[in-house]
Amino acid sequence: MKKIISTTVLCLVMSLLCTVCFAIDASINADYDADSKVVSLTGRAYGYATVRISPYKEEADSFSASNPPTDILQFSSNGSFNQKLYMPEFAENGKYSVYLTDDESDASVDFIYYDKEGADEIVSDQINTASTKSDFIAAVVPGNASSLGIDTDDADYSTDVLALMYDLDVTYEDSSEFYNHYNYCKAICSLSGKEDDELLAKLEQYEKILGIDYDKDYENNRNLTTEAKALLLSLVSSLDYAEEIESAQSITGEEGFKAIWLANCALSSVASTESWKDMKEIYTSTYSFLKNNVVAKNSSYKSSSSSSVFSNLAKLDFDSVDDLKDNFDLAVKKSKNEDSDKNSGTTSGKGSSGGFSAPSVAPTEVYDEVPGVDKIVPTEFKLPVLSDAKTSYTDVAQSDWYYSSVASLGASAIVSGDPEGTFRPNDNITRAEFAKLIVSAFSIKGESKSFADVSSNSWYEPYVSVAAGVGIIQGYEGKFNPDSFITRQDAAVIIYRTADLMKIQYSGFTKPTDINDASVYAWTAIGSLYSTGVISGMGDGSFAPLSNITRAQAAQLIFNTITDMQNRQ
Repeated sequence: MKKIISTTVLCLVMSLLCTVCFAIDASINADYDADSKVVSLTGRAYGYATVRISPYKEEADSFSASNPPTDILQFSSNGSFNQKLYMPEFAENGKYSVYLTDDESDASVDFIYYDKEGADEIVSDQINTASTKSDFIAAVVPGNASSLGIDTDDADYSTDVLALMYDLDVTYEDSSEFYNHYNYCKAICSLSGKEDDELLAKLEQYEKILGIDYDKDYENNRNLTTEAKALLLSLVSSLDYAEEIESAQSITGEEGFKAIWLANCALSSVASTESWKDMKEIYTSTYSFLKNNVVAKNSSYKSSSSSSVFSNLAKLDFDSVDDLKDNFDLAVKKSKNEDSDKNSGTTSGKGSSGGFSAPSVAPTEVYDEVPGVDKIVPTEFKLPVLSDAKTSYTDVAQSDWYYSSVASLGASAIVSGDPEGTFRPNDNITRAEFAKLIVSAFSIKGESKSFADVSSNSWYEPYVSVAAGVGIIQGYEGKFNPDSFITRQDAAVIIYRTADLMKIQYSGFTKPTDINDASVYAWTAIGSLYSTGVISGMGDGSFAPLSNITRAQAAQLIFNTITDMQNRQ
């Protein structure tokens, strides 16, 4: 009796399990290939399955002998299925709905059907010949979208996708190449501005199109710390693909989004560590492309000085993919310069051999160190408001390139002229005068720091001591040399540090042709400010870092800085 009961119970359990198995909902995906006119159908179904294809949103229950579907397919399935269906010759371009029913449930999906021959004509006659971005977009939407296989009802569709396609400047062989590139750019644009959870879902959804392995390249990527992963998602969400792709491909040696992904993984790793040992591991082991395309290609790098190189590297800011190489090269040159100083016993801040060329202008004493050292937060500072009025000076004409800056700063009481009404634009400006300009312009107040050559009775002492106290000037061996004319490189360093006090971080690194003439401590300031246009060169691609800055140039620099800061608010 017990055996009979046990067998009965077992049968009931098995019956329930079978019911549960077949109660799983059906699902279906449709992928149309215009070359073969084949619709690939994948998904899950249980038992006897029927697939019906009809024009978009024509309900499945409306089918009849007098109103048949466009096509129909029947098959048996025990779970996952992969079926192919050929579109009939009479099918017209447009959107179609696919309906799946099995023994337990139903599902549906949509796809765009289009004739390849007609689409090829649109690509060759309209898309490839578009001379502007607006013409390119107009060649697709609204009239030709469905004829090219594009579903404008797709949640990930936007004209941003077409704009990206145009920016990437691709000439398409046929409509299939256009369609594949559209889906690729659609996947990239779907990442823009997404929060972490939604962004991860998109990465997983489009991993094959993007050329990455979601699990290997992100979820279980052992090269990425938790902090690096968070930074990576932020970088990808704000990605400017068309702008970054060339740099990423150059660094990684890969193509397309894979290059962008790998470069930003490396960028996230270096930007989230302050350890020189970790930095060395990242550059020489973790990412082989950094080892091969950055470290190995720097002829001045020597492994014997790696601790110095990577210590310097860990102090730099990493804001873009370009920084992966630019910062490494900068750190190597700084390390080489330090080694040269130790060997020669000098403090000139210049090397004379290897990849670091001697300055074309005789250098003065170095009075500043690396930006940010011993920085003290000021107790007060503010961004000045520039007056709309203009102050006139007898020696400043409206046709002069510096007129607007000088006249505006004069009206704003940031610069002043002589009692005779002159400004003396071509005169050089001293280090003390420039310190006063910056402290006064930004109303900086804070702790004071004294120098041996700055008398407490001098007119400039209040400005110099505050500037030193908050770290925008530092001097050398306890001296400031207030009466010496300030060089263009030192003016750039002071502006860079002032921006840092104002919580403004300049990124990017554009090298003027004579960057080797600059002291290493000024490289970051010159490269960053040069790339943003806050400072400009001499008209021939050079910056003349060791030349003295004139009163007109100083006014232009301060005017550019204030204007740029206002634009960043």
